[in-house]
Amino acid sequence: MGPGRSVPPTLMRAVGDVVATWREVAGQHALTANQIDRMASAFEHEDLAQATA
Repeated sequence: MGPGRSVPPTLMRAVGDVVATWREVAGQHALTANQIDRMASAFEHEDLAQATA
């Protein structure tokens, strides 16, 4: 990986699938709903949607 190199689609999908579970994982660590909502923009965005499509 590096500048000018593409990431294999299978790797993007695998990473996206794991990242998509972030709310569940955050809930397992005693975070409040408000704390979880405040973190959403770090995980829920266009790049994640494309990775898991």
